[in-house]
Amino acid sequence: MEDGYFVALPFAGVMDGVSEPYYKNRPQVKFRDERLTGGEVISRITEGFFIQQSIGKDALDLDLRDLVLGANKLVKEEFEAHGFSLDRPERLAGATFAIAKMGEIKVELVQAGDCFALWVTTGGEIGITPNQVRQHDTEYNDLIEKIQRRIAKEKYNLELEKVISSQSREIREEMWLEFNSIWEKGRARDVNNPSSPSGYGLLNGQAKLKEMLFHKIIQRDNLNTLLLFTDGIVPWETMKDKNDIEIARTVYATYEKGGLPELLP
Repeated sequence: MEDGYFVALPFAGVMDGVSEPYYKNRPQVKFRDERLTGGEVISRITEGFFIQQSIGKDALDLDLRDLVLGANKLVKEEFEAHGFSLDRPERLAGATFAIAKMGEIKVELVQAGDCFALWVTTGGEIGITPNQVRQHDTEYNDLIEKIQRRIAKEKYNLELEKVISSQSREIREEMWLEFNSIWEKGRARDVNNPSSPSGYGLLNGQAKLKEMLFHKIIQRDNLNTLLLFTDGIVPWETMKDKNDIEIARTVYATYEKGGLPELLP
């Protein structure tokens, strides 16, 4: 439910929402009469904003980067109304995204984080937006595994692969208690921070998102195919072992084989 998408021509987009770090001793924050998580509310705000913008006659004349920042401003207002400090990105929910504006002459793309826009030109050349989160995820996914392996050994004297489901749940709960304080430092370092080598963009109300936007224009007569998708299409084991263009070729080959049904898990 934290993922989102819209097709409201001339706009189309996907979002991958993520709640603020929460765990046993810090409950998850809910929005909109306690109905939505932080990731959900950002995806719903962004969907609604672009659907509304598509109604205007001048939609094609609007700069897509400005529109993304317009949705980001609404998120800012939502968070501030709930007392969140935008100076602490490690405590904020957010969403990565890939959004397109499709005109008759050109197609404009804006992306941040680990959502993707993949395009194929009429000449067969494949391109893809960068996975800005790769370095951050590699560092912290490796740490998650390391902590879980240590807990499995200390608690059950077992390798992580040998634990049963109930033990696995207990290991993960204990891991989060230890991991979250470490992860928050990494999020504070990387979220919407262009000076960090592992920095990435996140739609979370912060004005610094503007500095993290990937922007590209493709001429419509040179565009054969455009796919927008979240990282859920690409398993982490595949993601970490391939560079961006290798991922693009893998995803597109699967799409060519059987379309969207072939891509879905």
